[in-house]
Amino acid sequence: MRADTFVSAARAISAIALLALVVLGVRRDDRPTDERVVDHRSAVDAVAELVAEGGSGPVTYRDSVPPDRRTATLLASAAAEGREVTLAVPGVPPRLGVTAPRAPVARRRSALRVRVRGEAGERVPISLEDGSGQLDTLSVVVGATGVTVADVAVEPAREGLERWTLSAGADSAQAMAWVRPPDPLRVLVVTDAPGWETRYLVRALESRGIGVSVRQELGRDLAVLSEGGETIREIGSAGEAFDPGDVDVIVSAAARGSAAHRDLDRWVRESGGGLLLLEPGDEGDRGRTRADELTWSGPAEFLPLPTLDLDTDAAPLSTDRASIDTPVATDRAGGVLVAASLRGRGRVLRSGLITWPWILGGGAPEAHTEWWVSVVEWLADGMTDDALLAGSAAQPRTVWRGRIDGRLPTVVTVDHPDGLRNDLGLRATAVDRGYLSFVPTTAGAHPIELRSETGDSTMHPLGAAVVALGTDRPGWAEAALEIGGAGGRIMTITQAAALGGRRVDAGPDRAPWIFLLLSLLMGAGWAVRRVRGLA
Repeated sequence: MRADTFVSAARAISAIALLALVVLGVRRDDRPTDERVVDHRSAVDAVAELVAEGGSGPVTYRDSVPPDRRTATLLASAAAEGREVTLAVPGVPPRLGVTAPRAPVARRRSALRVRVRGEAGERVPISLEDGSGQLDTLSVVVGATGVTVADVAVEPAREGLERWTLSAGADSAQAMAWVRPPDPLRVLVVTDAPGWETRYLVRALESRGIGVSVRQELGRDLAVLSEGGETIREIGSAGEAFDPGDVDVIVSAAARGSAAHRDLDRWVRESGGGLLLLEPGDEGDRGRTRADELTWSGPAEFLPLPTLDLDTDAAPLSTDRASIDTPVATDRAGGVLVAASLRGRGRVLRSGLITWPWILGGGAPEAHTEWWVSVVEWLADGMTDDALLAGSAAQPRTVWRGRIDGRLPTVVTVDHPDGLRNDLGLRATAVDRGYLSFVPTTAGAHPIELRSETGDSTMHPLGAAVVALGTDRPGWAEAALEIGGAGGRIMTITQAAALGGRRVDAGPDRAPWIFLLLSLLMGAGWAVRRVRGLA
């Protein structure tokens, strides 16, 4: 009798479990909503596929564990494309975050990427302090999404390890970077007949110690090369070993169509560096624009020309070209007069603005020089080195990971602050890209050097791994500021607890414990029947 009762109970429980499985399955898979819920167990490939499918349904990350770097980047890209992305964080998300420049150069302007969270329209005052004790203040207005991303210009005061500290009320964030020694720049100007704009541009750069070479195209594949106003030689394009500078300037339409222009454009795309295209247009295309009608924006490294009571010639750039990514100077009608863009590994700036009136008409030669020097230095910060090291800050006893772009070395070493030196293994994933890592035991800057040629025993400095105590913000902070800065919504976990939606998991979409319970009950019932049969 007792066995019959057990069998009946097992059958009843099995039926209830089967019914619960069906009901849960229907509730989970057939909800009339396109929302997807992801967590740290969701496979990254599944999240990537979810983002790539281009749907319009909302996506929510809800977990007690922060998303990894790649998942956060994928969700931020979805938010930037207009998809509703919600990140559920424990407690209140951070107010301030900052990312250091990848490779700043001593005494050359660079930029910090700052993320600020607050109420829409709120003006947040921020103080900025560098490692030398210099203090500056700025103000950021929070956008409609609640998180604003802004670039703040900084100028490293010394070589080596540089540290910037930003504070907004009780919140603070810190960024560290390795500052390289200042390297002299070389500029090649390619033109047909130098005009006023070209002459004053060359004078501005030479006054700051920048080496300038002028290549004047004569036609029929002939050109004259000069440096410092002194003509060196007459050269031909055919079979010539082309030696571009760090930044190249294409002045006229004839020069832009020359073989030299094609060589320079290919060099910028493949090797890096900068290309400056002066496109003032023909006389009939130019218009008179007052300086106070110009609106300046663009990269934070640029020092805009001052607003003076003067007129200047300008030709709006064609906006149907893919090279226009970031407007730098626009007129009152919205026409783009100066635009900056990334092209391959290099940087490009196109300008239809004639700037020499700031000298003759406005009496601002120093401002004119600062503008062009800042432009040339920004252009030169493209990938001009044979190899470029990139990597975020780390903490002692945790793995520092870096990436090398460009010509991969045969030997890579790291110097520790305590005097030790180790060889690092380089894992190549492409012809021009490799990854390396090591576990630092002390804080500070760990210089990394390389040897590119097998027969060369000299180690060349590449950069440094930055290791500091407590500078890494928590994973939630990084994810919240990254996704929020791209237009995503930030909520606390308790607020998001009521959110439903279909879950995107790496495994099956049903709870495995239900199948286990059902199997155990069926096995128990079979065992009881088997025992009764034997009895």
